[in-house]
Parts: sequence; structure tokens; C-alpha cells
Amino acid sequence: MKKNIKLISFLSDYEINQENLDEYIDITGVSHEDLLNKAFKNLNKLIYDLRLSVDLNDINLIDNNISLISLLCSNLEFKPEEIMNLKKRIKKSRESLLIHAKNDDNPDLIVLANKLDEIVLDKSLKKEDLILLIKELINKKEATNIIKKFINVNKDVVISNIVLFDYTFQKTIESMNNNNEDIFYYITLLKLFYTSRIKKYKYVLELSGYMDNPFTQEIMSLLNGVKRSLTPDEILNKYGIISNLPASPIILPTIEKTSDTIFTIDDTSTNLRDDGLCIKKDGNNYIVKIHIADIGATVVPHCIDDLNARTNYRNIHLNNAVKMLPFNLRRDLSLNQNNNRQVITMCVVMNDSGDLIDYYLELNDIYIARNISYEECDKIIGKGSGKYNKDLNDLYYLACALEAKNAGKNVYWTKKEQARRDFELSPSKGFKVIREFMVLYNSLIGQFANDHNIPYVYRYQDEEYITSLMKQKGIAENDQIKNIVNSVYLDSKFSIAPRYHAGIKTEIYTQSTDPLRKYPDLYNQQLLHKFYFGDIDFSFDYDEFRENVDYFNQRSRDLVMMKAEYNRGMRLTKNL
Repeated sequence: MKKNIKLISFLSDYEINQENLDEYIDITGVSHEDLLNKAFKNLNKLIYDLRLSVDLNDINLIDNNISLISLLCSNLEFKPEEIMNLKKRIKKSRESLLIHAKNDDNPDLIVLANKLDEIVLDKSLKKEDLILLIKELINKKEATNIIKKFINVNKDVVISNIVLFDYTFQKTIESMNNNNEDIFYYITLLKLFYTSRIKKYKYVLELSGYMDNPFTQEIMSLLNGVKRSLTPDEILNKYGIISNLPASPIILPTIEKTSDTIFTIDDTSTNLRDDGLCIKKDGNNYIVKIHIADIGATVVPHCIDDLNARTNYRNIHLNNAVKMLPFNLRRDLSLNQNNNRQVITMCVVMNDSGDLIDYYLELNDIYIARNISYEECDKIIGKGSGKYNKDLNDLYYLACALEAKNAGKNVYWTKKEQARRDFELSPSKGFKVIREFMVLYNSLIGQFANDHNIPYVYRYQDEEYITSLMKQKGIAENDQIKNIVNSVYLDSKFSIAPRYHAGIKTEIYTQSTDPLRKYPDLYNQQLLHKFYFGDIDFSFDYDEFRENVDYFNQRSRDLVMMKAEYNRGMRLTKNL
């Protein structure tokens, strides 16, 4: 880096990171404060010059300039009056960017404006307040990845988190006394809070009375500084996973066959197909049929496949993949092309604005004409003519109308993608079709079950509560906490009655479209067969139903931790 390097050259020629910033400051002799002022002035000039033209180079320079301001702010501590002045400068630059974004219809400028809004200025949060907040999150059994975000707010908490380790250890002992599965959660937190500064003899002594407990040895290893004491196979065994599901002979039921042209839309890597679609025009309206593979007709309650599926609970992508159903069931019940399959069909009547006119539920035996990939959809939709063009174009048109009616849920998808590595948004038009119609199915079948008084498992998501929790506990919010809270994705949960889903923004929602992959979806189909279609009978106890829903919430959380623990174990094994 040259000694007389100009700021604009630094922004255009170097990656904006801490190492390059330190070198730039060392070479130029400029202070952090002076460089911050220069960066703001340069940013405003770059934004002003957008009136002449906007190209990729302009976007990249502004992006790097904002990154520099953000990095400088993370290096500096500000007084309250300085924070107020900086917020005014950020607001002025952001408003200018938004004006250009609107005039040029440029979404990249909106992204940059939002990036400005995320700059952290106020970083002061007392260690005691942060520990209090984290304890409250533990009491709510909030996801460990969310708790981890808050730990990193204050370095003192990371260094001296003995208080949090002790607090969690006592809850671990309570869980061992009660013999409940909260133990998985607390052991995960113990590993998160572990520090060599703990007085391990105190905890070893307390554990000595629990030597017959299957989790004691794992905790003992942790106290000795070994966080990863289990092999990947031992981790699967710890969570009760059945690795080798026995094949199960089945007789595929057949009922009246439909003549519709039905296709599935999935990722190219998919070999399990739960859902299919078909569409017809009826006057000025559309009839869309959403077909979900009817696993509940074959895997009936309390059979061996049902019990194993309940234990494994869902498919999980690991080195040795966890499967909910044995191979032959997955193969014979998946909606693969050129096959007849039994499905539960939601028939939806819509106008061309995406307004719902009517809907009804039926059992069908269908023939799947084609399995289409997302990539193929992009080649078909809006282009040329062919066998599936009109159907896919109509479905995409309606999917866009459905999306526009509830645009607020897009925030939910974005947060979910950022929080979960197993969920990735696709830009494909086919992905949008599937996403919108599966959301519609999950909403309508919940409404249907509620209207017909059918016991059913509903899905809900709470509104963000951390802000009000902090106010309740007298903890002052700062910019850093605000950014964390705004990025938090709260996991959805199950309930026996409809509850508002804050992400999807609907009063009634379910999880019903993945019966080959997720046990609650299969369980809901079993309930439909007993209480609506009346073609399968099994004993039903309402208390057991309630316990099942509690189990679904517990198992969902446990398997998220299991996956993370397993993947860490695999990385460790590879590095040996």
C-alpha cells in the first residue's frame, strides 16, 4: 500500500477489512476519527454524483465506503452527543440514497441504504444487564443460536461467563432429577458457556450422585475441557435416532383415478416428492388442485413404521442421513412421474387476482405426468409454447398475485434463510409457485380442520418479544442489541389450537405439506383419515394428542441441536 494513497483508491483497490484498515491508518497517519469524517464526506459526494449516472463501479464504491464507515464505528466508542450527530449524518446519506433508488428504480441502492441503517453506534450494555437478559432467554428455552448472538455483544460476558455456566448447570441437575429431555438443551448451553475458569471440583462433586445417569460422563468430559467427547454415531444414539430402518411391505391403496395433467416442481437433487399441482380454467376463474402424497393412508397409527417415524421425526441431511421412513416406503409413496399415487387434494377456486372463491378437500388416486425441476421452470415460464407452458404460466401468475397479497411474509423467508443453513431461498420462478401454493395449502387445511372440528396440529410463530422483555427488566436497548433483535428468527412451534403465525401473517397455519419428511405432517394426515374421511380407524385419546404436540415441539428443538453437534463431530473426526 503506497504511503500517499488516496481514500478513493483505498476504497476501489482494497477489500475493506480490519487488517487493511490498520495498514491504511498506519501508512497515512490519519486518526480513526478524522478518517470517519472523510469517509462520510466521500460517501455524500459519491451519492451526489449518482445524479449523472449509476453503474456497477458506483455501487461498489458506495458499498465499500459504507463498509469502511461501519468498520470505523465498530472500532470507536462515542459519547451520547456524538451518537446523535452520527445518526443525523447516516439519516441524511440514507435519505439521499433512497431518492436515487426511487428515481432510478434501482434495488441495489435500497440495499445500500439499509446497510447504512445497520451501522452500530451505541455499543454500551452493562455485563450485568446482558447476563440477566440471557438468563431470561434460557428460562424460555430460546434457541441456542439466538443466545449465542447475545453472548458476543459484550466481551466481558464471554470472558467471565462463569455465572451463566453455573446457572445452566443447576438447570441441568434439575433436568436429570426430572428425567426429561430438556437435558439436551442444557448440555448444549453448558458447552457454549464453558470456560477454563470454572471451579470444576464443585461440579464434579455434585455430579458424583448421578453416576448412573447416561449423560453424566459427557458432562464430566466437558468439565475436563473436552467439549466434543462423543463420536458422530454416539451422537445419533444419544438422541435416539434409528439409523437402519427396517423395510416394510405395503399394499398401495387405489381409488378413483383423475384425468388431470399433474406435475411436480422440485430441486434437481430431490428424490422425495410430496406435492404435485394441476390447474384448469373455468370461465373467468381458475381451479388449482394441490396434491399432497397421502402417507397417512399407508403408515397408520401405532404400526412399526409409524413408531419409527415418530422417533426419527424428520429427514435430516447428515453424513449418514437420518430418514423418517424406510427406503421402500419413500420410493413407493413419492410422487414420481409415470406412477399412480394416492393423494390428499385441496381444490382451490380462484379468480385472476388471486382472490379465494371456494375450496374443498378430497382423496384422489392420481397419475403424475412429469417431474419438473426449478431450472426447467425458468426455461418454460414466460417463454415459447409447449405442453406445460400454459399451466406453469397460469400458476406463476397466480403465485405472484398471492405473494403480492401478503408481501410482509417475505421478511419471514429472509430471516429464516439467514438463521437456518438447511433452508435456502431460490430465485427460481418454480420455487415461488411451490412456496406460495404450499403456504396456501397449509393455511386452508388449517381453516378446514378448524371449521370441521377436526383435531389437528397447528403451527404458529410468536411476535418478537425480546424488546418488551428488556423493557420489563429495565434493560436499556442500544443499536447493537436492536440489530440483533431485528435479525432474530424465532422458530415456529406447534399447538393444538389455531394461533397467529407472525411470520406468515395469518391467524391459522399448519405444517401439512411434507408427510414424507416430517412426522407432524404425517400425523395430521392420520387425523384427517379418522375424523373427516372416516376410512381409517384407530384409538384416539385427547390427552395423548396434547402430549404428542408437546413432543413435536421438544423433538424439533432437540434435533436442531443434534444436527449441529453431529456436524461438529464430523469436522473433528476429519481433522484427526
